[in-house]
Amino acid sequence: MLGLLFLLGGSMSDLAIPMFIGMVIDKVNKDDYDAVGELCLYMIIVVVVSAICVGLRAASFNILSEKIAKNLKKDYYTSIINKDV
Repeated sequence: MLGLLFLLGGSMSDLAIPMFIGMVIDKVNKDDYDAVGELCLYMIIVVVVSAICVGLRAASFNILSEKIAKNLKKDYYTSIINKDV
């Protein structure tokens, strides 16, 4: 579940980037350069949050897949050892 939450957070923040770019273009057209700097700062924050979410998602999915593989190998080898000769 934690990996899915990070996946959702990363995807939502990736979807917000085009919105910020559009807002920056609108502010540049209106010659409101103070707001452009503020919007760029918000966009940097969104990119950093996205990167953190993507990294945590990858880590949690990798850890989970390694645990599943370990348990499958253990079950397989245990069943082979316990077979009748």
